Amino acid sequence: MVVLVTASSVVTAGRGHAVLERAYGTDVIPFPALASVGVLTALVAIAASFWLSAGALLVIDLLFAGSGRARRLVEFSALAYWVQVLWGSVALVAFLVFYSPAPLDLPMERGRLAVEEAMAEYLAAEARTPFILTFRLVGVYVGLWFTALQACALRVVSGVSVAGASATGVVLGLVFVVLPWAVQRF
Repeated sequence: MVVLVTASSVVTAGRGHAVLERAYGTDVIPFPALASVGVLTALVAIAASFWLSAGALLVIDLLFAGSGRARRLVEFSALAYWVQVLWGSVALVAFLVFYSPAPLDLPMERGRLAVEEAMAEYLAAEARTPFILTFRLVGVYVGLWFTALQACALRVVSGVSVAGASATGVVLGLVFVVLPWAVQRF
């Protein structure tokens, strides 16, 4: 997963760096620094999402089942997390092959405020492209599948009822997939 995150961050930084250079000229952040920030941010997000979702399973197990098999539950949760690795691989290849950012049209007056407004409009338009929207939608489905696998892990390892595991899957899906998607949309 680390290799995928590193590769996707470097590719994203490389494709976006040309747009930033066009907008800001020599005032742009150097490419290695931009790629490093992207890699660190992605790694923290991946680790946080895994440990928060695995932690939620552990808390549910502790409160409702008390199986005492926390280590096994985290192992099953990690196996479910491999779905994200597959999705990351497909996304990276598709991004490399099919995506190139649209050209940036800058206003004739190159004042700082005009460039900032043009960049904001450009980023909003890029976020609404069918390619990016498709990736976000598939990412939501992959995240929901991940939470369903975690709910199954809770059922298998802890012996929680099917109804309890289903409720857990729904809650995890709402908290870790739907809520971030909704926040990102609005």
